[in-house]
Amino acid sequence: MDGWRETGCDLSPNRPCRTVFDPYRDLVWVADITGRVFSYLVPYMKPYTSFVAHSTPVLDLQVTDKYVYSLSSGGVSCHKRTGQLKAFDPAAVGMRMLVNDNEILLATGRRVNRRTFDPPRETGTFTIDIPADVTILFMERCSLNVALGLSDGRVVVCDQSTFDIIYEVRCHSGPITDMDVCKSVIMTCGMSARRYGMVPDQIVYVYDARLRKTLPMLTLSSPGLFVRMHPKSPTNCVVVGPGQIQFMDVRNPTNFSIHPVASQSTFIGLDLSSQGDSLILLEQNGTIHFWTRNHAPPARLRQVTDTTPLSAVGMPPYHQELLSSWSDPLIFEVGMAPPQDFELQKRNTASNYVSMLKSIRRSSIAVPRFLSEQSPNSYLSNEVKGLSIQEVAGRMPVAYRQLQIHFSKFGVHDFDFSFYNKTGHAGLETQVWGNTFCNSLMQVMRWCAPLHNHTLQLFAKHNYESIPIVCELAMMFDMLHKAEGRPCRASNFMATLAAHPSPKAQALLASGLGLREQITGLFDFLMEQYIVEEESVSSEPSLHTVVGLDVTCRMYGSCGHRADTVERQMVLEAAYADLKGLNAALSRTTDMSQWCPKCNKQHAMAVVRQVTSASDVIFVSVQEAAAQPMRSPAEQFSLGTRADRRSFKVEDSNEPQYKLAGYIAEMIDRRDRHAVAFVKTTDNSWFLFNDFLVRPVEERIAKDFSPSYKKPLMLVYTRTDLPKAPIGEFDYEGWKQNMDLRRLLEQPTRPNMLQLTPEEIRPGATVALDAEFVLLSKEIAELHSDGTKSLIRPQILSLARVSVVDGNSVPPKPFIDDIVATTGPVLDYLTKFSGIEPGDLDPNTSPYPLVTRQTAIVRLWLLVNLGFRFVGHALVNDFRTINIQVPRNQVIDTVELFQDKGLIGPRKLSLKFLMWVLFDDQIQSGNHDSIEDAQAALKLYKFYESIKDEPGKLQEVLQNVYDRGQITGFRVPETVQ
Repeated sequence: MDGWRETGCDLSPNRPCRTVFDPYRDLVWVADITGRVFSYLVPYMKPYTSFVAHSTPVLDLQVTDKYVYSLSSGGVSCHKRTGQLKAFDPAAVGMRMLVNDNEILLATGRRVNRRTFDPPRETGTFTIDIPADVTILFMERCSLNVALGLSDGRVVVCDQSTFDIIYEVRCHSGPITDMDVCKSVIMTCGMSARRYGMVPDQIVYVYDARLRKTLPMLTLSSPGLFVRMHPKSPTNCVVVGPGQIQFMDVRNPTNFSIHPVASQSTFIGLDLSSQGDSLILLEQNGTIHFWTRNHAPPARLRQVTDTTPLSAVGMPPYHQELLSSWSDPLIFEVGMAPPQDFELQKRNTASNYVSMLKSIRRSSIAVPRFLSEQSPNSYLSNEVKGLSIQEVAGRMPVAYRQLQIHFSKFGVHDFDFSFYNKTGHAGLETQVWGNTFCNSLMQVMRWCAPLHNHTLQLFAKHNYESIPIVCELAMMFDMLHKAEGRPCRASNFMATLAAHPSPKAQALLASGLGLREQITGLFDFLMEQYIVEEESVSSEPSLHTVVGLDVTCRMYGSCGHRADTVERQMVLEAAYADLKGLNAALSRTTDMSQWCPKCNKQHAMAVVRQVTSASDVIFVSVQEAAAQPMRSPAEQFSLGTRADRRSFKVEDSNEPQYKLAGYIAEMIDRRDRHAVAFVKTTDNSWFLFNDFLVRPVEERIAKDFSPSYKKPLMLVYTRTDLPKAPIGEFDYEGWKQNMDLRRLLEQPTRPNMLQLTPEEIRPGATVALDAEFVLLSKEIAELHSDGTKSLIRPQILSLARVSVVDGNSVPPKPFIDDIVATTGPVLDYLTKFSGIEPGDLDPNTSPYPLVTRQTAIVRLWLLVNLGFRFVGHALVNDFRTINIQVPRNQVIDTVELFQDKGLIGPRKLSLKFLMWVLFDDQIQSGNHDSIEDAQAALKLYKFYESIKDEPGKLQEVLQNVYDRGQITGFRVPETVQ
């Protein structure tokens, strides 16, 4: 408590009224009665910034990690430390404020108003249960609650959500003059009524809110006006009275020190720094006193360069002989070394060596994984042909290992997916939630032509709300085809699976299951739901002709009893030992004890299970058994149809012929194990699908099961005697003739919307699109010791609203404006960017008609397959989050239309800035509106079409845009807004 002294004093002509230390910078902020806010550098008390925040006196002042908030009778303003206005809310009126992130509490009279600042809106108004003539003078946070200091001398602690009074305590008989809260300890200074009026008390009231107990009061030598607790040691406090500062110890009130202050008027403000080593006092006449425990200001270090003499740096006082003071016997004179010509000398530098990691090949080249790190003229992207599939020292090849997507500061679009896939076939990204076991199954199912064609035909003809699983499979198959080598995501499929009410679906996502159980269980679940959904919409289900087997089960009893049953199986189970010819799997005999209905007793029976017929595609689940050697599966076989057949041979040319078309294998490494797919495509070439890595492989490598790290999980056989069309080949266009377009012809759910007629659905028409999203989960980043940050998982967004505007209507009007229902938890509605308010997506409270996520996506999917061209701003981000693939020739992105890398590099201009520069239009002035943004993008596109053919016109417009952008920082000036 000793060592304090005044180190600075300043007289402001505008009479300061509020002061506060900056907890994050070496600054102290002061506000005056004219509405100006200015700051001083600590400890020199030199002016740093000054700006006009209000036109009336500042009532309260608070500083956060990013902004400076000031309150006056005209509202609340938010400024950066450098003085730029961030936001202003004229409706935020009060006498005291409390800022917490984006939430502001304002106290007026006996009311507390809760508001959000960005965007400005009221979220609640609460009336404190106190007499009408009592007002709130102070408001501070007390642990998880809010403490209010009242004009009648009481302190009430309220719940921060409902502002119901939890408890109260009487501190003074008159109004409270100052209150400070540190953790759960509350200290107050106040006044008491005397015959000649209100007089400041000579005590400091101390209360422990956690224990709800009054602690011993502190007795002062003079009346106390202001009190502050030490932030590092709450048992110490500073009390300011007329003409003096008193430092006290709460635990030992006799331990105190008093320092006089040369004041000329009454003190009106006090604050203590976050370190507790500085304090500032305000006088009513405008004098600012700065006190610190450091007697001398810190030394100002002058700039030292290579040419600065050492004598310029002063030495501290010393009383003993320095170690650098050598005696004469230790000093020797030596001659100067002869001059040498270093250019003629052989340069020899010492080198240190370290052994190379065994996992790195000596001839390997480090390839930048991010596009932003690659040189525009780099030859690596053309020379590197993917990761190796060759074994190194008997270890699993790199191409088989589990892959991870790395994120740079530019997001996932900066990741070089082309390094892993130089084919025309699309891979699947690793999911943000980690469930990638479905990727390999999706690939082998997509490359089964009969299943692919049947799924898309069924989805195109019927209402998708009755067939949600078929809907997701069909859109996944179509997306993998349209991607043309770009990576896809199975996020919509996994979200539908996670939301399915079936316990079996929930069990698949639970941890603890092996890859074999997950993949086999997922296929069984998909086929079961496929059958149920097809039977609900079709009177003649036909999936049994595509996938599955008919199994005849015969029971032979020793008493002569015989019983035959026929059952349908979607998967054929086979052990390792049965893979060579599949004979044992197709016809299996077991002995078991069963109840015999003929002799009415239980005895041994022979059960013969025999596959009698099969569909176009056979899925074989490989069951792992102990002590069974691994065998290569049969490449082809024929299936007999006679009931008494006991063997199946390739030579039976008159029977249905099946050939291996692909399989899923589990790759086992010391560090991980995961599933990959090997698929034979339409040109009889084999490809490896390892999530987003796709590369061709030789047939001998694909059919080689000898490595110990490679275990088959599921085999896929297709008939080779199928007709070429329409079953045996992929049908990518025929099903589009039967698409159900009723969803595009529904009555509009919002006013000022178009209702399309069948004649107005013109394939190839131009529409404008914009989508808004809400935040479900924040990004997860890892901070390294050198200060750099690497993104582990990006933020997760969910579709909240999508609007599609007709490009031919005048004025452009939307014909789709879907607000998507979200029943799960939403972390942030991103109201400033999405325009979505809390409660808008809740089916129970939303004022808008809501649709499901599948409804909104299917409408866009119909437009894509009808050939519509989409105009929008940054559509790549929208389509990725929606998870829909649109062919490149159907996307018109205004970001790319008004971008010239030769002028300003890779910078992408915002829609708001382009509309202001080119048309002087103000959009997104409040919250974002997807219809407004879509109409703005359409206007930009039409303007581009009108000038692109004029020689030099487009370059002139872009030059003007970039020139104005350099002046305004490529933002719309705040004065314009």
